[in-house]
Amino acid sequence: MTKNVRSTLDIYELYKPLRNELRKIDTQGLLIILWHAAKAPLDGAVIKLKNKFGRVFDIFPWEIYILAREAVLQLVSDKKRKQVQTDDVFKLVNHLRRISNDTSKKTINSVESALRSLHPLIHQQARWQNSREWERFHRAFRIYNRDDVRPLLENKLGMRISTIYSLTFAIAGGAAKSPGVLSNIDYTFMDISANERDAYFAAFGASLSNIRDEIEQRQQYDERWAFTWNPLEGTPLIKLSDDFPHQYLCPFPQFLLRRATDSLFFDLAKSEEDFVNPYGMAFQVYVGDVLLAQFKGPIHRLLEEQTYNATKKLLKHGVDWIVSDASGHIMFECKTRRLRVDAKAVADGGDLTKSIVDLAVIVVQHYKNLQDALQGLTRWRPDEKPVYLFVVTLEDWYLFAPHVIEQLDSLVHERLSKLGLEHLLSSSPFIVTSVAELETAGQAIAQIGIHKFCENRVASGNSHFGLSMHAPQAFPDIKVKYERLFSSSSKEMLGHLSHLLDLPGSDDD
Repeated sequence: MTKNVRSTLDIYELYKPLRNELRKIDTQGLLIILWHAAKAPLDGAVIKLKNKFGRVFDIFPWEIYILAREAVLQLVSDKKRKQVQTDDVFKLVNHLRRISNDTSKKTINSVESALRSLHPLIHQQARWQNSREWERFHRAFRIYNRDDVRPLLENKLGMRISTIYSLTFAIAGGAAKSPGVLSNIDYTFMDISANERDAYFAAFGASLSNIRDEIEQRQQYDERWAFTWNPLEGTPLIKLSDDFPHQYLCPFPQFLLRRATDSLFFDLAKSEEDFVNPYGMAFQVYVGDVLLAQFKGPIHRLLEEQTYNATKKLLKHGVDWIVSDASGHIMFECKTRRLRVDAKAVADGGDLTKSIVDLAVIVVQHYKNLQDALQGLTRWRPDEKPVYLFVVTLEDWYLFAPHVIEQLDSLVHERLSKLGLEHLLSSSPFIVTSVAELETAGQAIAQIGIHKFCENRVASGNSHFGLSMHAPQAFPDIKVKYERLFSSSSKEMLGHLSHLLDLPGSDDD
């Protein structure tokens, strides 16, 4: 086996006992056990797994997913091998924890290094603690279903957006009851042709051996081992054998749901046509829809982007959205920029630095637009009320670790100082948040007030992480009424199947 080893740390010897255990047991049987475990309800942040004698073992979701990745890498599908019992899973998870603990002993030797290690940890864990899958689906649908984006994705994948969502809900729903999936089912009753069905399985599935090969190519036997991207997320439908080409396994329906939402970006990025501008505009429009649903008249005012002349020859677009109330203003910049995959798996280093530099450039441009607005170059007019800057990202960057926030702040301050705009940092602080956080937090801001909420948020320390949790923590006496923003979302996505489905979240729910 090829080992991708960094010179700083080699954990292969720590890994070998887990490898040896996995090679003793049947891979398919282990995946079935892990399917049972993954669909169990969370008790806090953990899954309670019981053996036949009633012994309870706490397992975290990401431990299940790492174990599945390693099981596929050490592929054994042989009925003569040891058949898996729940106690075997306990033993394997303990191997994972041993590797993690021993790696930490080698890499964490100070308070500073412990704090730096929070960056990969938060990216490993936080994404599986947000269960708002329906909102994620509707967000993706609105972005990818726009007239200038939809053809790009459909041409690349060979199927309609409606087919992606119809099959994903159908297959994931079935896989929640049984992990076995057949790829030759007739879906014409859902207005899905055989060609589209086959295109879906080609995009969302792969053979067990091909997934294994990709895992091996990505595997890192160093401090990144537990945090590297799992190829099972890219192809959550696993073809078990070429002898039975229509039999697939879907051990983690949640991976399938994420494949049809977050991961569609990577299909779009592979398109031969330019997708950047249409995709960015689709996201900007979606954020505007969110703001319009939250900040309603007569006490709020919403302004959208309008071009203006910074000079006689220079036409600029300005900020994407501005929300105002009697206490202040928020200027929004919407960006689809993602934190690089390699930057999520490391505590520091070049990959992470490059991503933070990219984000700092976006923040500085936002301040340059603010300066133009304050100088009266745009249709928005300053009124001496406080202005706050929000950078809204499509994917959550999870800006949590102190050294990451310090690096971002330092880069922004340095670049603004060169422009003579550093004074804007104190008069108009910036907040980076995801649109998922904004979908909840915006409702609190609308009810509490822009200045009251934002001033308190900025003073709280880390203003960039968990924006949706701020109101309950900072204003416990204010009962914010949270509502579903788009009550017709189910009909928008699956209205063509209304004769077959009892759609969740319909208008009269």
